[in-house]
Amino acid sequence: MKFAAPVWLYVGLAAGALLAGFFWWSDRRRRRALAALVSKHLLEELTVNFSPLRRLAKRMLFTAGVACLFVALARPQHGHQWREVKRKGIDLVVAVDVSRSMLTEDVKPNRLERAKLAVRDLVELADGDRLALIPFAGSAYVMCPPTLDYDMFLQSLDVLSPDLMPVAGTDLATAIQAAEDLLEKAAGSRKILLLFTDGEDLEGSALVAARRAAARDIVIYTVGVGTPAGDLIPVTISGGGVEFLKDESGKIVKSRLDETMLKKIAELTGGVYVAQNSRGGVEELYHDQIQIIPKQELGSRMEKIPLERFVWPLMAGLALLTLEFTLRERRTNWFAGNAR
Repeated sequence: MKFAAPVWLYVGLAAGALLAGFFWWSDRRRRRALAALVSKHLLEELTVNFSPLRRLAKRMLFTAGVACLFVALARPQHGHQWREVKRKGIDLVVAVDVSRSMLTEDVKPNRLERAKLAVRDLVELADGDRLALIPFAGSAYVMCPPTLDYDMFLQSLDVLSPDLMPVAGTDLATAIQAAEDLLEKAAGSRKILLLFTDGEDLEGSALVAARRAAARDIVIYTVGVGTPAGDLIPVTISGGGVEFLKDESGKIVKSRLDETMLKKIAELTGGVYVAQNSRGGVEELYHDQIQIIPKQELGSRMEKIPLERFVWPLMAGLALLTLEFTLRERRTNWFAGNAR
């Protein structure tokens, strides 16, 4: 036996304590009131038909009935049954830029962490959708294949960092190509790529890759992380210090969000561009664009469904409360139906 909402058991205990306190206070108040109105010998004559035992029985029945109702609210479960559950949704490939420029702090705490937060927002919305994760920089690879196991997806997301990538730089085309290869295996499904990046494309082949993706009916939604004004790229050095990234000539590099590039990629494939500088970017994208895409069956599985047993304590509680209502406190008759 287990309970789906055990908090109601604690509420029931508190209610039982309050009832006991109320009964004690009520008896004490009644005794004081009677003592103030009549003398002791008259009080015994007036209460000759009153039964303390029956009053106690009524209170025990009432308390037990209320306790049963709280047990019912806690939803006791015993046993289980197997049921086939069909999952409907779409396949979403999430590509996250993990290049050094994503460590820029023009959005707090930095671009990469902001991108991770945005992807987490997406996971909360994607009920029934399969998610895949592709980190990329100068190269790209599938870190998490399409899955309905969101915990596994989030575990992969949490470890993303520039140190994971064997090739430095930023090549948006590699991310698009990796998504193409992955989506080719998803026959019959809508082909959607969400690209989280600052838009810097050092290789300059992103638009060519976007046109090729469009020819294969892949829709790319681009999510820009950063600001057009940009900032310097911090680099941790030995000893724990921080310097700023420099180019080959020794000049400090300033990284900026390239919204123009990201808008072109989205337009070429029939997608849209949003800026993720606030919490609402991905949420608006999902509600306005992705959620309206027709869902399809992504498979089915057998789920173990616990059997609800709340009816038992509910019926017991109602029976006890009904019995308490009909029981009289006078010695002459037990129940209200026999009262004269």
